[in-house]
Amino acid sequence: MACCQPDAGQLGDCPSGGVLANLIGKTVAGLVALAAAVVGALMTSINANRRAEQAHVAANAYLSLQADARIARTVDLPGLELDAARARLTELSARREEINKGAEIPFYFAYLLGRRNVTRGGTTYEVDQRPAED
Repeated sequence: MACCQPDAGQLGDCPSGGVLANLIGKTVAGLVALAAAVVGALMTSINANRRAEQAHVAANAYLSLQADARIARTVDLPGLELDAARARLTELSARREEINKGAEIPFYFAYLLGRRNVTRGGTTYEVDQRPAED
C-alpha cells in the first residue's frame, strides 16, 4: 500500500486515485461537451432570425429585379435604341450584382430544394415565354 501514501507521487499511481482521476476527467469532458452543445444551439437559434430576415430582404429584391427586367424586356426594349437598351441592361446587371453581394449563401439543402423547383418548372411563367413567330 505504499502507493497510497501522501508522498507516493502522482495521484494516478495509486489504483483508487487513477479511478478517481479518470472519473473526474470524463465528467469534466462531458460537461465541456454539453456546454459547447448548449452554446451552439443558442447561437443557431439567435442567428436564425437574422438569417431569415436577410433572406426575406434578398428575396424581395430579386423579385423586384425580376419584375423590372420583365417590364424592360416586354415594354421598354422594343422602342429603345441600341445604346439606350445597353444602358438599361447594364443598370439591371448592376442591381443584380448589388443584391448578390448582400445576399447570404443559402444552406446546401435549401439550394437543392430550389434547384429541384427550377428543374420541375416551378419558376416558368407564360409571360416569359417568347411568342411563336409566324
